[in-house]
Amino acid sequence: MGPSLRRPVHGHFVGAGLNLPVGSLTLAGLGRSSGTWGSSSSPALYKNNTYFAGTTGILTISTGQALGAAPISELQTLTITGTPTFTLSFNGSAPSVPITYTNTAADLTAIVNALNGLSTIGTIAGTASATQSGNVFRISLGGALAGFNQPAIVSSDAVNAAVQTLTEGS
Repeated sequence: MGPSLRRPVHGHFVGAGLNLPVGSLTLAGLGRSSGTWGSSSSPALYKNNTYFAGTTGILTISTGQALGAAPISELQTLTITGTPTFTLSFNGSAPSVPITYTNTAADLTAIVNALNGLSTIGTIAGTASATQSGNVFRISLGGALAGFNQPAIVSSDAVNAAVQTLTEGS
């Protein structure tokens, strides 16, 4: 980045000529892979001219996964009361198809299919899987989403279809 385009990163400013190691990188709301990031004219492994410019100012992303540890998937719960009809969205996506809770095993399939159909999950090689215990659905965000802290899934009926984070991804 040019000197006039400095951005704060963990209390530091990244500018021309500064190389800064960080634990994670989020671009456009999505977690990115470990490695080096810079513009297409830099020697970085991953190129992105929207967020980087010039030949210097490379970010080095290193996570536990880069050191051989398995990624930890984000775990969230969806707790349903009553028999609401609701939609789900994730990380700024358009809402899912409407889901009508029927208190049957079909609800699990409807919720998983709705989440995996979102542009911010299925389209980016992410996955949502879930288990059901009564009216509580435990949702795991994996695939390309594993290993990163994720935003909460959003329900259109936060009272009768409430979402809570159990474990942040890392």
